[in-house]
Amino acid sequence: DECRRTGSLSEQIITMLLENGVTNPVARVTAEDSIIPLGKAATATLPSVESIVDAALRLSGKNSS
Repeated sequence: DECRRTGSLSEQIITMLLENGVTNPVARVTAEDSIIPLGKAATATLPSVESIVDAALRLSGKNSS
């Protein structure tokens, strides 16, 4: 999710899933809570490839290295 962690669409989706009884493991990988940077810094707060891979490995039960 390219949105900030707090108040993002993924926060609403995870809440809806949990409130409706989904018991599968879930994880959110989001941008950092911050001001919205401009120019070259615009992507500095976005999730990295590594953070996405780490979350996927944790959900699959595999250790990330």
